[in-house]
Amino acid sequence: MDRPIVLADLAVDMVLGAWFPHGFCRLSFGSGDRLQHAVDLIDWGEIRGSWIVAGGPEWRRLRERCAASLDTDSLMRFVPYRLIRPFFEAETRGLPDHEVNYIVADLSEKLFQTHKPIYCFTDDRRGIILQHDWVDYLASNVAILRGWARFHLARYLQSCNPSVPGIVEKLEPPMMRTSLARQTHWWKEALPRLPAPARCIFSGESLDPSAFSLDHYLPWSLVAHDRLWNLIPVSRSVNSAKSDRLPAPHYLEGLVRTQHAALTILREAWSNSRWNAAVEPWLVDLALSKDALLDRAKLGAAYESTITPLMLIGGRQGFVQGWEYA
Repeated sequence: MDRPIVLADLAVDMVLGAWFPHGFCRLSFGSGDRLQHAVDLIDWGEIRGSWIVAGGPEWRRLRERCAASLDTDSLMRFVPYRLIRPFFEAETRGLPDHEVNYIVADLSEKLFQTHKPIYCFTDDRRGIILQHDWVDYLASNVAILRGWARFHLARYLQSCNPSVPGIVEKLEPPMMRTSLARQTHWWKEALPRLPAPARCIFSGESLDPSAFSLDHYLPWSLVAHDRLWNLIPVSRSVNSAKSDRLPAPHYLEGLVRTQHAALTILREAWSNSRWNAAVEPWLVDLALSKDALLDRAKLGAAYESTITPLMLIGGRQGFVQGWEYA
C-alpha cells in the first residue's frame, strides 16, 4: 500500500514556510489570509535571526513549536479539496459549497485511475495518497515548479507590500549562514588605523579591533542585505540586545561619524583600485560620488535620506522602533 502523506504535517510545513516572510521579515500576506493568521497565533519564542538556517536546529525547534500549537483541522478544512476539484469539474459543477468536500473526496477515490488527480484521500481523510504518474512528473520538473511557485509568491507579496525592499530574499530562510568575512575584514583594517580608539555607537564601550561584532544598523529582516554601509562594529553585548529592533534616531550621527572615519582612513591606506571596489555599495545605494563620499556633511545627508524612509517602512511593518541600549 502507498504510504499516505499526513495532512496535519502538510499544514505545519505550510505555516512554517509562511513564518519566515511574515513572522521574521514581517511581510503582509493580506489581511484575510489564513496562513498569516495562523503564524500570528503561534508562540514562536525568542528568535535570533543569525541562527536561522533552513533545516537547521533553530528551524527544527520552530517546527516543533508550530506542530504543538497549530489547529491543523481548521487550516486544512478546504484547501486539499479545492486544489483537486478541477479534475472533477463536470461532476462538481453547480454543487452547493457544503457538499464539495465530500463529493471531491469520494470522486478522487473512485476515479483515481481514470481522471488521475494528483492524489486521493485516505479513508479517514487525514491524509492523501499521491498518484504515481504525478510523482514522476513532479520529481522530473521540481526545479521548474519551484521557480514558478517562487515567482508567483514574490509577485503576490510585492503587491501586498509595495514599499518593502528585498522581497525575493524574504521568501524563505537561506540554506546556510551568510559569511560576513569580507565586511569584517574591512573593519579589521579600518579600526586599528583610526586616530582615536573606536567606540561602539550604542554602548560607548571601546572596541577591540580584533574582537568585535558586526551589527546591521537597519536589521537584515527589513533590508535583506549585508551591504557595508549598513554594517557597524559594536560590542558583543549590544549585538545580542538589539536583535531586529530599529535604533533610536540619535544613533544615526554615530553611524555616520564611524563610517566616515573608516572611509577616510582606508582611502589613504589602500590603492585606488582596492578602495574603489570596496566603496561600491555606498556609491550605488546612497547615490554618492566618490568625492562626496569623503565629505562628512554630504555623507550624513545621504544616510538621512536613505535610512529615514526605511525606518518608516519598518515601523509600519511592526518592527520595534526607538531602541536604545540600556
